Amino acid sequence: MKSEIMKVGDMNGRDDMQIDEPKGLDLNHLRLYYGKLFPYADMFRWLSYGNDGKHPACDNSYINRREFSFTLENDIYIRYQSFNNATEMENSIKEKCPVKIDIGPVYNVDLAKRTAYSKTGPVERELIFDIDISDYDDVRYCCAGGDVCLNCWPLMTAAIKVIDVALRDDFGFNHILWVYSGRRGVHCWVCDSKARRLGNAQRASIVDYFRVYKGGENSLRKVSLTGPVLHPFLVRSYTEVLKVIFEEKLLLNQKLLSSDERCQRILEVIPDDSVAGELRDKWQRNQRSKSKQDIDIVRWDQLKQMLQSGKQKVQALRRCVEEIVFSYTYPRLDVEVSKHMNHLLKAPFCIHPKTGRICVPIDPNNCDDFDPRTVPTISQLIDELNVGGMRAGSENDWERTSLGESIKFFRSSFLEPLLKSCKDELESSYSAKLQQSKNSLSWQEILFVGFRWNSTMFRGRYVKFTLFDEDYVALLIIQHRTTYLYFKLAPKRPLIVAVQVPSGAHTQHATVPVIEPDPVRNPTILPVPALDSSVDDVGDDAEARPVMTSWAEGLGG
Repeated sequence: MKSEIMKVGDMNGRDDMQIDEPKGLDLNHLRLYYGKLFPYADMFRWLSYGNDGKHPACDNSYINRREFSFTLENDIYIRYQSFNNATEMENSIKEKCPVKIDIGPVYNVDLAKRTAYSKTGPVERELIFDIDISDYDDVRYCCAGGDVCLNCWPLMTAAIKVIDVALRDDFGFNHILWVYSGRRGVHCWVCDSKARRLGNAQRASIVDYFRVYKGGENSLRKVSLTGPVLHPFLVRSYTEVLKVIFEEKLLLNQKLLSSDERCQRILEVIPDDSVAGELRDKWQRNQRSKSKQDIDIVRWDQLKQMLQSGKQKVQALRRCVEEIVFSYTYPRLDVEVSKHMNHLLKAPFCIHPKTGRICVPIDPNNCDDFDPRTVPTISQLIDELNVGGMRAGSENDWERTSLGESIKFFRSSFLEPLLKSCKDELESSYSAKLQQSKNSLSWQEILFVGFRWNSTMFRGRYVKFTLFDEDYVALLIIQHRTTYLYFKLAPKRPLIVAVQVPSGAHTQHATVPVIEPDPVRNPTILPVPALDSSVDDVGDDAEARPVMTSWAEGLGG
């Protein structure tokens, strides 16, 4: 197995996803985690997508074309690793003890031999999304950078809900895995076969479908809502998710209208200076109001009433409320990660090198209940193992830790339905190819069987041979100096194969009913009589030889 080793700093300027520099992980804890808790078999089954060698349609080269990359201690980064089986992957991880594991695409060649090829590149990759809460720093006031708390985490909840529903309802994807990044965001893996085979242009089109947030840090207008009416996807996102998150969570948690500076940021979205000035004056007059209602709620209600009142005829003003909500809550994607197949993404169940937290799956149906602060850390898991007793050789040590529920959810809600779908697709594909091979036999394919025989050996007998891994029984017939090898692909129509015999051979006389020819495959062949096995005047030493070398020639083309 060949791999490429480099420093993390050497990745600058490359088009792969930036790798966080590992710091502060206890390598002894990490070795114990990889030795006792990491779900190797589940991860390998996932990334094999049913290509485990158990079905004749399996692609046995699939998994060894998948890139894995390890970030080791001291910023050593190993790329282009591949494994033939789960045991090989497990042994490599235990030996190298990576502080971070990234998963890349499936390439067109075996990665262990990639240097022997002049042209290599990704041919398959999950559709992935990467959302970091640090990209919302301009609209959250509780935290900054990689820090996160329950006051700002609803931004990630909104992103999961909006994207998950759209992927399922608008694009028809079913096998979607959401994973906590271990620190400041979430990752999404869309694993349907049609998603994995998308090209870069198709991925970019999906990203454009989601692309509403276009503002930079210094941009006043963060979103672009064009057209006389909103797209149904945006209407659904606004009414079912974003409006609720904004008014019930962010407005109060972030105190979005509690200071002049924060009010000004919202007022700058309003294109009419007179309306914005009127609101500003009203809010300043009411600063010392003794109302028991929260000032953020009062001011938001006043803004909505003024912008959405009947007297506002200008569409841009009436839509300002939606634009404000979208600006603060709509998902902010790292678009380059999603648009290109060659990006790497941190593997589920690995450890975030800066927080020590496990990258656990998130249930999109219950993402409101997800609390990043309760995600287990590696040290916590080791303590739980110690308390539970170190039973050597136990296959399910993770069941005795708080990681158990995450692995069970991964299996039952994601992995098992995915593998069932993969199995069904393999079976369907195999059946279709088998049927196609039966229905599209050409002269050229038939001649590969080797039609050269001593006719005495076959004279009027049924001949058994194997074609496309199936056994067939053929009947040798002589008619007008032409030898016909007749076989039937029941319940399909018969296929007639003609070969020429030397002039010294006699003609077989038929005394039994006529067999229907195949007018579709070869309309030039007349009805072929069945063989009367009692008649035998085929030359003993006649040797047949094929005269047609292609299907086109068989049709006179």
